[in-house]
Amino acid sequence: MIAVGLESLTMQTQSVLILLLLVGTTSSQSTQSDVAEQTQSVTYQYRNDSLHQRLDIVWKSAGQIQFSYTVRNTKRNKSISLSGIARNPWPEFDAEIDEDDTSAEAYPSDQFFWSENGCEVSIRIESGRGQRAIVLGQSCSKHSSLFCPIESVGILRRK
Repeated sequence: MIAVGLESLTMQTQSVLILLLLVGTTSSQSTQSDVAEQTQSVTYQYRNDSLHQRLDIVWKSAGQIQFSYTVRNTKRNKSISLSGIARNPWPEFDAEIDEDDTSAEAYPSDQFFWSENGCEVSIRIESGRGQRAIVLGQSCSKHSSLFCPIESVGILRRK
């Protein structure tokens, strides 16, 4: 399908298309090989003066992780926890792009989804090296509060 119209595209556009195809192929292959190497629990953490956020994951497959996520407010002595199996319904597709809030570096991340009782959580883990993670929540008021938010306050870094 792409080859049919290539002669009408500029050289720059052709180069971009070829690069996108290569990046997509490399991303899927590296994610699957990385999953094969990651059989132990991996921990990600973020801390500031009042919050401690911790995400523990175990890779089950390229499209599935087992996770445990805890947010603790040390000043108010409150905490929340979520756990379960999160799934990436499209592990063969290109990764999402996230930005490191301290270095402004863009990096690819694989996205996993979990839902329970209306609470929807997205866990985004850096592709390849897996040094950074972000947790996003939607409609999770039963689980979270102003003092213990589900969403990552900052990037969780691999411990």
